[in-house]
Amino acid sequence: MMLIAIASFTAGTVTASRASNATTLLVGRSIQGLGAGRITNLSEVILTDLVPLRLRGRYLAGLNSVWAIGSTSGPVVGAAFAQEVNWRWLFYINLPLIALGLILMIFFTRLQPLPVFLQHKLGDTDFGGILLFTGGITAVLIPVTWGGVMYAWSSWHTLTPLLIGIAALACFVAYEGLYVPASPVISLALFRTRSLLAGYIGTMTHGLILSCGLYYLPFYFQAVKGYTPIISGVALFPVTFTVVPGAMATGILISRMGRYRALVWAGWLATTLGLGLTCLVRVDTTNALWILCLIIIGLGLGMLFSALNLAVLAAAPSPTQTAAAATMFTFFRALGQTLGVALGGTIFANRVRAHTLANSVLEAIRTHTTTVTNNHLDPVALVSLIDPIPDPETEQQIRTVFVDSLRVVWAFCCAMSGVTGLLSLGMRHYELAQPVSFPRPFPHPLPSWSYSAWTE
Repeated sequence: MMLIAIASFTAGTVTASRASNATTLLVGRSIQGLGAGRITNLSEVILTDLVPLRLRGRYLAGLNSVWAIGSTSGPVVGAAFAQEVNWRWLFYINLPLIALGLILMIFFTRLQPLPVFLQHKLGDTDFGGILLFTGGITAVLIPVTWGGVMYAWSSWHTLTPLLIGIAALACFVAYEGLYVPASPVISLALFRTRSLLAGYIGTMTHGLILSCGLYYLPFYFQAVKGYTPIISGVALFPVTFTVVPGAMATGILISRMGRYRALVWAGWLATTLGLGLTCLVRVDTTNALWILCLIIIGLGLGMLFSALNLAVLAAAPSPTQTAAAATMFTFFRALGQTLGVALGGTIFANRVRAHTLANSVLEAIRTHTTTVTNNHLDPVALVSLIDPIPDPETEQQIRTVFVDSLRVVWAFCCAMSGVTGLLSLGMRHYELAQPVSFPRPFPHPLPSWSYSAWTE
């Protein structure tokens, strides 16, 4: 399955890199996304299968650190390629990494699959749940993305898919609860304990904040501070250089202490504090203040990378459901990232338009740019057009509009972080030194010292 996922990711990467039109690019990105999602999921599952819970922290720290490095360095690398080379290099850069991962998988991964026939696997597949869940989630995300931007929130274009999606998700819950498939796509048992529920809500919020922060912080640096795309990426280094150490240190601490709740709480406290300080940022804010904000946010998010992961795995109802718990952890993190970009974009675009109309800046912008069409302003396109505006007063007004609009996005993230942190107070502690329950036999007998060493 992992090799199939890598092949899908490779095919999507090659297709997107050679695209000559938007349709081909979207198809390539879709195929790439399918592979990426499976790679992320299977990495968690394989690690969960092979490493006992007490020692899993240090390995998850490494896995989460690699994920964090990619997420936080992406804006810098992407900006450099887009500005200095060619956008196709955004995809080319993946190919050597794919080759390395493929070689390591082939030569170093030793798993023995259980002897289950294909027809039995297909017979146990929850096709009904997959259809209802994916259809419902997609139908909800689409109107959330364009609500208030392409169409009004009261428009039938927004309400119809939103209501259909909510109905589909309600049918999914009823279907999974009443029918109970042999291999449910999502086991409802994972949501019957407050610890797992708080963990999944925290995971989704963590992904939301991470994507909102990384995606919209460059708007502040480019539109308000006047930085180039590359310098804007470099300005994210206070996050990059704190997320990874925070994740690694937290994973190691959990493995040694066997305690994780205090680190979850500390992570939410730091994240909420950093986002709250970010709401104080203005047009003329000094570099020292926004760097301090990013350092605090980075430390908080880094701690949560590992702490939330261990909290979810420790709260799994049984050892046989640990892999399912890990899969849902990955899903909710990805869902949070998707919601972060969608909701952040909706809030940001709506606030920019509200400010420009309320402050009569729209007509001033219209005289200097062609960014305004039918009284709708494109905030993203406006970023690159601020510096050429000859009128200093209009330019200052636009920068103020941007920072005021971004402040609402950061306040939204701060509120989400604070509420989720309060919910995490209800998490129970589960002992990490549990007996190992291998979900599949090892290809070779374990040495006599292995089992005792892993379960100490």
